[in-house]
Amino acid sequence: MKIRNIFSIALVGASLLFSACEKDESSGPKLPFDLTQGMIITNEGNFGSANASISIYHAAGDSITSDVFFKANNRVLGDALQSMTFTTNNAYFVLNGSSKIEVVEKSSCKEVATIENLGGPRYMVTYGTKGYVSTWDNNEVVVIDLNSNAVTKKISVGSGPEGLVVVGSKLFVANSGGWGSAKTVSVIDLKTDAVVETINVADSPRGFVVDKNNDVWVLCVGAVDWLNSANTTTSALCKINPTTYNVTTINISTTYHPTQLRTNNAGDQLYYGAGYGVQGIFKMSINGTIPTAPFIDVEVYGFAIDPASGVVYGMQAPSFTAAGKMLRYDLAGKLVKEYTVGIGPNNGYFVR
Repeated sequence: MKIRNIFSIALVGASLLFSACEKDESSGPKLPFDLTQGMIITNEGNFGSANASISIYHAAGDSITSDVFFKANNRVLGDALQSMTFTTNNAYFVLNGSSKIEVVEKSSCKEVATIENLGGPRYMVTYGTKGYVSTWDNNEVVVIDLNSNAVTKKISVGSGPEGLVVVGSKLFVANSGGWGSAKTVSVIDLKTDAVVETINVADSPRGFVVDKNNDVWVLCVGAVDWLNSANTTTSALCKINPTTYNVTTINISTTYHPTQLRTNNAGDQLYYGAGYGVQGIFKMSINGTIPTAPFIDVEVYGFAIDPASGVVYGMQAPSFTAAGKMLRYDLAGKLVKEYTVGIGPNNGYFVR
């Protein structure tokens, strides 16, 4: 009797301990590494240190699961996580420093494949069974067969290709200039994988959104000369008609150089801001003028907007050797809560 009672007590204790551990790990979702159950935070890490990581914010349990890729695969993700994208079944993590893309299952973050030797990849989009990756080393967009994960073609574009967006059967590529300056957008026909147009915009185009009218907006950072401010040019928003390629330019500032552009789910509001030393996230109607005051007055390295709720999340990287922060705001732009994430958080993604 005594042995049986002790054994029963031990089982109950073990069960309670296991339940507590499960709650601490996920605080909500039953599958803590399911990338569709929260916002994925891409932690860039310190360039050259191979300490990039993934965090997931679970809104249902108001909790963070950290170092997700390592926990799911028992190995490090790599060097300088620039961005990510996804298809129906898989997610793709673009690692600039490692010159590779890690492909994982969306439902588990378990590794599927590694696409290597990409030459400084930056961003990726998909179209049908093909992936398109902007790469700096040779100023190319690399085409990937998503079934075999093999590179099938390389398309020459402008200098320092960055953000990408697909509109219909066209791919728009922001040619930022890389370490220098450029001011063009390349247009690729996705039926032929050939460049069909080069559009002149403002200096250093970086990223795109598409609004409710199907117009393409590109954020241009401006050419920044840290040694001689007289050579620094104006940041701007450029609206591109995707059919005629006509451009409307709205200047922002010669002293404010945001690096990220977002839109709300309705496609009628633009949000821009973020970057090293960039103070404030601004909110603007697609039919409006440049606002004089920020919507959120804080320095962030990156930010994201929940397409379902409209909630804004700011990412702070106080250094690239210690953990960063994720900041959650309410719909009025008031700070609600801060969370600890990985090193150098640069964006948040909602995988559906």
